[in-house]
Amino acid sequence: MDRARILSEVIYDKGQVINSPILEGFMGYNPDIPHLEYDADKAKATLDKGKWVDVDGDGVREKDNIRLSIELITSDNPEYVLTSRIIQENWREIGVDVEVGIYNIGDLESQFIKLRNFETLLFGENLGADPDPYVYWHSSQINDPGLNLSSYTNVEVDRFLEKGRRSNDVDTRIHSYLPMQEVIYDDKPAIFLYRPYYIYAANPSIQGINVDHATNPAERFLFANEWYVNTQRVWKSSEAEPAPEQPEEITVEINNQ
Repeated sequence: MDRARILSEVIYDKGQVINSPILEGFMGYNPDIPHLEYDADKAKATLDKGKWVDVDGDGVREKDNIRLSIELITSDNPEYVLTSRIIQENWREIGVDVEVGIYNIGDLESQFIKLRNFETLLFGENLGADPDPYVYWHSSQINDPGLNLSSYTNVEVDRFLEKGRRSNDVDTRIHSYLPMQEVIYDDKPAIFLYRPYYIYAANPSIQGINVDHATNPAERFLFANEWYVNTQRVWKSSEAEPAPEQPEEITVEINNQ
């Protein structure tokens, strides 16, 4: 899949291509997870090696009288719809037939996600401020209301997740999550696409805005008490009394709009 194209055409490069379940800048992120570039020729060669070939010339590969066809479902969120179309185009280019199903979020959750009734699902996850990936990848979370949507089971990953969740020690958690990401990368229960940025406008005169990570839009106001426009000396004076040599009052202007 051409993730660089998805990033460019779907969110206009206002985000970052990702390769693992823990994001850069968060505790336990593993920078050594390989980044796979889009390579249609290599994908075709891999399918050729697996004896998937287009026998009847219709553009779709077959093997043992089985068409290489995948059903991809997602919500009617415009961002997801456009992403699914690019994925469909990428896969069809290498001989994989992709049927895209678009559903409103209510039907998607009740008819497919809760029942794990799908072949391939395009969806997003909100990791929260603490990157505890337990609910997304532990085998105990396979069934609803768990969020292990891939129905992924790996004893080694379970062990890493349990160790990280039981400990309050940052170093212990980091050294649990680093190898966990390597195992998930090898197994590939999911393909990670991108992380979108929260984009918000601020008047350039406002200083002190410093939000490195936000897990929801409201968090951009976390340190609003530290914002400022400027400081100005204000002198109190009157006709009968000369202005003092030192300022009697200092005001700070704050604009939170």
